[in-house]
Amino acid sequence: MRYQVCKLAPVGMTRNNCVLPTVMNKKECPHFAPIQVVRAAVVFSRIFAEVKEKHHAAMRRKIAGYLGGGGTFYRYRNGERSLMPGQQEWIKKMFLRHGYTEEVVFDNYKDVYRFDD
Repeated sequence: MRYQVCKLAPVGMTRNNCVLPTVMNKKECPHFAPIQVVRAAVVFSRIFAEVKEKHHAAMRRKIAGYLGGGGTFYRYRNGERSLMPGQQEWIKKMFLRHGYTEEVVFDNYKDVYRFDD
């Protein structure tokens, strides 16, 4: 598992948090989470292509607020961060609430390892 994680580490990353071996003194590891492969969305520069101009700014602000602010919004939009399935679903529902029934398709997708629930 460590090898797989290291293969996915960004260039330049040389350290990260770890679980210490003392956890083996317990019956069950309180930090255990099953490894999942999920389909993450990468880049979403085209999702606003069919959005009416009167909705564009408000929808963008809502997504930015949900993702953690303007700078973070651009990191997701430009592919520096990947949208996890729950985030993708939130964005799709937000489009539905604004009356857009066409499927929201992100620019690209990739499979990523996920270690939490």
